[in-house]
Amino acid sequence: MNSPATLDYQSPPPSRVSSLRLRARGIVKGVLLAFVLVSIGFALGKEFTLRSMRSAPMPISASGDKIIVYYLHGTIRCVTCNKIEKMAHDIVQRDFASELQGGRIEWRTADYQKDEAMAQRYGVFSSTVVLVRLSQGREVEFKKLGDVWIHVDDPPAFNSYITSELGQFLGGRRS
Repeated sequence: MNSPATLDYQSPPPSRVSSLRLRARGIVKGVLLAFVLVSIGFALGKEFTLRSMRSAPMPISASGDKIIVYYLHGTIRCVTCNKIEKMAHDIVQRDFASELQGGRIEWRTADYQKDEAMAQRYGVFSSTVVLVRLSQGREVEFKKLGDVWIHVDDPPAFNSYITSELGQFLGGRRS
């Protein structure tokens, strides 16, 4: 009877081990090269998309004075981001319905990650609400409502914050 100490283990011949190692190295090199090429492709595609979006600014109504309420979001939205958008949109529709109908206020959403110029202009780096005043079709003033993140889990405070800021931005006048 053979004891475990006396069992002869035969390793594969050295030429076969070398062959397997070379094959594994080749596979790893191929996978890494494919990853690099795909990454470069994505980076180029993103850059071309950003350049094309920068060259065409978002159209602004030339119909006169108005306030645009932007909900600016990232390409990928979390549950809280969606909640901020829904709550702000509902408040604007409910509490500023006459201004919306009369064209004094306009609601818009935009992906700030796809419009780098907009993100820089308004100092946006996360989802938020931005109020923009237009005078004769030109942007003359804006206000970023960054505290939406502080109030998102307190609907009455969120409502009060949006209503107060938008009311003040309208000049305290409501149609």
